[in-house]
Amino acid sequence: MPRQINVRAYLPWWFRTYVKAVYAFAYMAGLEVDQDVIRAQVKQFTRYREIDPSDQQ
Repeated sequence: MPRQINVRAYLPWWFRTYVKAVYAFAYMAGLEVDQDVIRAQVKQFTRYREIDPSDQQ
């Protein structure tokens, strides 16, 4: 039986902080955030972490 690898997608902490800052700045400046740009950046910075089957909940 081949070994099965389980992975979970996550975003780095610094990227989540960046997105919150972008939204906060846009709110304070009265601007709109370009959702397509944010989604493209999310796809680019998504990381994957191998997890043990015993860690799943």
